[in-house]
Amino acid sequence: YGADRQDEWPVCSCTQNSSKRCGPGSGCSVRNTGLVCGPRCPAKDNCRNRTIARLSPECPALHAAEFSPDEAGKGRGVHALRAIAAGRPVVLIDTSRARRRPASRQSKYAMSLEDIDGQSFTIDMEGTLAGLVNHGCVPNMRVEVWRMSTGDGGVELRHVLVTTRAVDKHEELTYDYNKCNWEYCDGEEKTVCLCGAGEKCKGYILICDEV
Repeated sequence: YGADRQDEWPVCSCTQNSSKRCGPGSGCSVRNTGLVCGPRCPAKDNCRNRTIARLSPECPALHAAEFSPDEAGKGRGVHALRAIAAGRPVVLIDTSRARRRPASRQSKYAMSLEDIDGQSFTIDMEGTLAGLVNHGCVPNMRVEVWRMSTGDGGVELRHVLVTTRAVDKHEELTYDYNKCNWEYCDGEEKTVCLCGAGEKCKGYILICDEV
C-alpha cells in the first residue's frame, strides 16, 4: 500500500457507533487492504482493527496460553483461555527474537517468512509461544501478514496467527503446517500426525521428497 507515513495512513469511514467498528466483516476499507488502522481512525478507542498492535514479544498472545494436551504422544500446545470469535489475531510470530537467533536447517522450528521489502528470511520459532502451536489438518487458525504504522513514519509487518472460525474456551489452537513455508521435514522418516481429525487427518506432517 502506498501509505508509509502516519499522516498519510489511510482512514476508513467507520464510526464509534458502527456495529462492528472496523472488526471482521465490518467492510472497513483499511482492514480490507491488510492494514492496521492508524491513530486517526474515526472509531477511535472503539476500533477493532488495532488488536494486532497489542501483540508484542512481551505480550505474544491474546486470550491464549501454553498447555499440555491429553492425547498420548502429543507435545505441549497452545489453547484458548476464553471463547474467541472468528477473524481475531491471537498469537504473534515473534520475528524480532527469531531474527537474532538464525535457524539451523536441522531445526524442527525453522520457518521462512518475508520482510517488508519482500525478501525471505528464516526464523527459528523454538522457545516462542508460536513455536508451541501444534499442527492441525482441520485447523482453527492461519498465518496472516499485516502492515502497521510504527508511529515514526515507518511501516512494519506483523506475522500473526488469526482464528478462521469461532473457538471455544480451552479448545486447542492449531494451524496447518503444510500450508506454511517450513524449511524442515523428516525425509524418509515421516512425522506421524496426531491432530485427531479422524478421516480428515492427512496422516503425516510436512510431507516432502527431500530435506
